[in-house]
Amino acid sequence: MIYRTLRLDEMPAMNRLYNRVFAEWLLRPARLIKEEPDIYGPSNLRHCWGAFDEKRLVAHVAARPARVAMEGATLLWASYGNVMTDPKYRGKGIASRLNRLAWGRLKAEGVDGVYISGRRGLYRRMGAVPCGDYEWYVVRPGDVAAGSTTLTVRSCGPNDAETLARLHRPDRTCFLRDAFDYRGSLTTGRSNLRPARVWLVTESETPVAYVIAAPEWSKARRPRGPGDVVDYAGARGAVVRALPEIMRREGWKAIGITVAGGDAELRGLLRGAGLRGKPTDVHGTQLLLNPARLVRRLKPYFERRLGKDAARRLRFPQDRSKLTRLLLGPTPRTAALPLPFPPLGLNWM
Repeated sequence: MIYRTLRLDEMPAMNRLYNRVFAEWLLRPARLIKEEPDIYGPSNLRHCWGAFDEKRLVAHVAARPARVAMEGATLLWASYGNVMTDPKYRGKGIASRLNRLAWGRLKAEGVDGVYISGRRGLYRRMGAVPCGDYEWYVVRPGDVAAGSTTLTVRSCGPNDAETLARLHRPDRTCFLRDAFDYRGSLTTGRSNLRPARVWLVTESETPVAYVIAAPEWSKARRPRGPGDVVDYAGARGAVVRALPEIMRREGWKAIGITVAGGDAELRGLLRGAGLRGKPTDVHGTQLLLNPARLVRRLKPYFERRLGKDAARRLRFPQDRSKLTRLLLGPTPRTAALPLPFPPLGLNWM
């Protein structure tokens, strides 16, 4: 078996393998090269791995590194997914070998942690942990007040990519993105492998927020079932007030939204409307690649939250699983923990 990164001319073979392995989950065959250019474009091929039986691709994994801004600290985090093995080659340790190769490269490049879109024993045996500090809210048309006469909601196109990136940048805790990160959703009408629409929210003709919405995974074959907010940014009040109009336009009877534990403003607005969130996690697992380096990089965050003296006195568990849950939750909320890690949104894979 040969293990190496993929070449551009091997992308069609990878796409065919993906559509075979994940056929039962797909609404239609995926076109990964077009739908996920940030993962399968030339600049990220060093993180797209394959296992080959001679010239035949039989397994694949992919990672996408990104930067996370966290109140003065900058972390390097990767999304990880599309883990697939031809059924005839399963049970031979191929995926585990690919995981080690991919994670080894990420660690060598300075990545602190990996979000894995799966909970299988394959990941947990290698140190990944289910964790997270989030709340899931379900909003129905009458639950929140609709926007004022000066608030409008419109569908976005490719020319709006820079506007979306500009709305995202001011968030104190977020994945750092540029216009390129939005072009896949804007040009294909899909996000997180689902049909999706990007909505721009304006107040008196000034862009103030955006919402990317898609059918909920389990209901995606029922167009008038519940919707799901895939990603959002900007003024939280505008996000909430836009939801009734988005539901009306999509014909949805409800829409779900994941709120980070650290997003007190959005959580407060939804609770103020009488809604109660359900505690949830990242719907996958997180793996800390270099815990000591991660703690060092978090120093500015802890100093800002606690002050320099209190930050200096912090002590962390040596056990990686315990440290993961302490940093990322669920754990009782204190002044600095768990970390206000943002929802994956567009960074999910």
